[in-house]
Amino acid sequence: MKYKLIPTTNTFCRAAIAVIAIMVLQSQSVAQDSTKTYSVKNQIGLTTWLGNGPTPFWFKANQYGIVPQTTPAVSVFGRSVGEFKSKKINLGYVAEVVVNAGKTNQVIVPEAYIKARYKIFEVYAGRRRETFGISDTTLGTGSYAWSGNALPLPKIQISIPDYFPIKFTKNWVSIKGTYSHGWFGSEVFVNNYYLHQKSFYGRFGKPNSKFKLYGGGNHQVQWGGTTNYESKLVINNTLPSSLRDYIYIVTGALGYKNNFGTLDTTKVPTFDTENRLGNHLGTIDIAFEYETKRHRIMVYRQSIYEDGSLYYGTNITDGLHGLSIKKIYAEGQKGKVVVTGLNIEMLDTRSQGGPTAGDGGAWGQDNYFNHGQFRDGWYYKGNIMGTPFLTNRNDTRAGYQEEPLYNGFQNINNNRVKVWHLGLEGFVGTSIHFMSKFSYSTNLGTYNRPYTNTPRQISTLLQLDGKTKMFKGFDWTLAAAYDSGQLFKNTMAIRAGIKKNL
Repeated sequence: MKYKLIPTTNTFCRAAIAVIAIMVLQSQSVAQDSTKTYSVKNQIGLTTWLGNGPTPFWFKANQYGIVPQTTPAVSVFGRSVGEFKSKKINLGYVAEVVVNAGKTNQVIVPEAYIKARYKIFEVYAGRRRETFGISDTTLGTGSYAWSGNALPLPKIQISIPDYFPIKFTKNWVSIKGTYSHGWFGSEVFVNNYYLHQKSFYGRFGKPNSKFKLYGGGNHQVQWGGTTNYESKLVINNTLPSSLRDYIYIVTGALGYKNNFGTLDTTKVPTFDTENRLGNHLGTIDIAFEYETKRHRIMVYRQSIYEDGSLYYGTNITDGLHGLSIKKIYAEGQKGKVVVTGLNIEMLDTRSQGGPTAGDGGAWGQDNYFNHGQFRDGWYYKGNIMGTPFLTNRNDTRAGYQEEPLYNGFQNINNNRVKVWHLGLEGFVGTSIHFMSKFSYSTNLGTYNRPYTNTPRQISTLLQLDGKTKMFKGFDWTLAAAYDSGQLFKNTMAIRAGIKKNL
């Protein structure tokens, strides 16, 4: 579903009232007998952003594309979650609508899906909030390849969503994974193209073991569709999308051959016979976790791949490195500030296998999140789908938006970065929860269009939230965010929100 612009403030008011009315009328209901349970839970909320300029980085990063790009602004949302559980199968749905009013008025549907689960397997269809990769999803910078920074794509997905212990290993080995097909729709340069996505992760250690080892990876591919540009990289403005092409997409096999075993350039351009069909990217992840009586400690790394550089080890310094420490029983203490979570991360994407394709016997200059055929890049409906620290041209100051010459277009204008990040959470007293983020980045642009200087950037966030005493059932949040540096415009804003479960 595409964004829908709201032409007037009156229309915004009508849409907001409609959202609230639907949630109120469909109040929570529970019906159950000895074998079945059905429940519906609804939530409504109101958020305001007070500022005068671009929305600060940590207000909009990894928020699934629902936050207004400029302040001041106001937002109303409604969310409904329904589940039907029986002995054999669980069914459910999630529907969420966000209405934004400000410089640009919008109605956005970040989630709308139905799901069914049988034993360890789950299938869903629609838009769903997800992340892929081992990381700290609350205090960290976000997974490299799929962080929740963009509006979710409509997908059909089958999965083992939770770690499933393998019996013959005496539960020492557990696995989970996903396999899905998604639709990008149309962007600026490519129309009606697809997403292939899969992931597989293993856990070594029993569910109650103090020490666990995690490993696995995720694989994303943009493929198919038609183009709005003339290029030797595309035949008849059409990108490969047959069933045979899909096999190459899924397997990642290199080279497209005809029945005689030679490269077939009549069906696909030379670009595809020398590379893999489509735009492939993802991460290979590893993590170690140790549990004490009070804390859960995890050290993790996501290694980046977009072509052969990781295989040959020439971009081995690139990746997301993290340390996460969480209290197992997190609670506040009267009259004290208690830290219950700590996250330290370092993201490095500067190597990319070297400045020239072919360095070290591998393919260098990986040009993360850009692609010669899919010129919109790793991007969907206004936002990058991976880590928000790799920026698109619209996010940065005007001095860093110059259009590069690479293949005529390059949407991601800054993909060689180094980021240091600190995240904290805890309690002030017994009832106020806080979360804070501090990020410092150095930005080099891209290999084929490097920045003439090295802009530094600081982005911060402090958020408080809790429950109201005067109005039962209402939760409140108050936050401030600030950007300072050369890459983004210096800006500060305050966010205040309230929500209620119905």
